[in-house]
Amino acid sequence: MISAGIFILLTLVKFLVPGAAQSIKDQTQKILCRDTDYTQVLLYISSLIPERDEPAPPVLETETTPEPAAPEPAADKPFYAPRSLSASMRGYMPEVKVPAGEELTDSVESRMSDGTIAAPEPEPEPLPEAVQTFIDSQAAYPDYEQPANVSYLMPELPFAYAAPVAGYESSGFGYRMHPIQNEVKFHYGTDMAAWSGEPIYAFADGTVSFAGYSDSFGNYITIEHGDGWQSLYAHCSRLDVSSGQSVECGGQIALVGATGMVTGPHLHFELTHNGVYINPEYYINYTWQA
Repeated sequence: MISAGIFILLTLVKFLVPGAAQSIKDQTQKILCRDTDYTQVLLYISSLIPERDEPAPPVLETETTPEPAAPEPAADKPFYAPRSLSASMRGYMPEVKVPAGEELTDSVESRMSDGTIAAPEPEPEPLPEAVQTFIDSQAAYPDYEQPANVSYLMPELPFAYAAPVAGYESSGFGYRMHPIQNEVKFHYGTDMAAWSGEPIYAFADGTVSFAGYSDSFGNYITIEHGDGWQSLYAHCSRLDVSSGQSVECGGQIALVGATGMVTGPHLHFELTHNGVYINPEYYINYTWQA
């Protein structure tokens, strides 16, 4: 039994302290050879077995874990603070001072006047019905251009006016087939058919600038109305005024006839402004309706 116990202890020593196993074995043999008591042998072997350190109790982690410190930016890299889009673009866009109220209007108008910005195109006003009717009538002559000394517009007259004769239109203003020459020609006045001997009236107040005769107009009269306006009355059978005489609007100045280049009795009436021919029908038609 004792031998078995010694064997077991030596086996344990071999596993627990393998480096000292041989030394313990030699010392044990010496003791046994000295015929020592087995109890002393067992105590000796037990004293040689080193005590093992007790493991330290585990450290419990607290519920609160400290937050890791924010990493500091690397020394070799710059740190950029966030910037808004407007702030980042401000370095590339020039600062513009926008005036307010009347200053803005003055600024825009001044830039238009010096040509910095273009003025907006005004919307065209609709044509008067009489003008549109006349332009439509000229569509029958697409191969003929508007004469340079003719205006198709309807300017406002700066004076009172009246119908020059009680009649009706027989040949209008504009391109037409000439009744005698039998070719398309521009008619610079309006022919108004009337009985021979019917009175002819001054279109407006003015001064007679001419009263006489020509091969084409026959007996005719021109009256100056001021500000570049002038009226003409042709093919008269008789003239009742003379050059330089003042006349009043609606006053009688001649009689209807068929003198000059005509095919029958009528009044040829013309209206000009600074030498530019205006369509008389724009005005005399309204007078007839009054």
